[in-house]
Amino acid sequence: MQRSRRALVGFGVLIEFLQQGMQLGRQADVLDVAANVVGIGTGMAIAVWRTGGWASKVEAWLGRN
Repeated sequence: MQRSRRALVGFGVLIEFLQQGMQLGRQADVLDVAANVVGIGTGMAIAVWRTGGWASKVEAWLGRN
């Protein structure tokens, strides 16, 4: 799950850089990156809370087999 978080945060940072490079009146913003990180954390926390962490359990089980 840690790898997933890192990938999502990396994607959030990447889209900010891509916005800056579009030259269509968009600009990168540190607060947008912070909002992305908060959203990722909130979404993952809700997913684990509402699903009981079943995906992590399945991944752990598959890793053993």
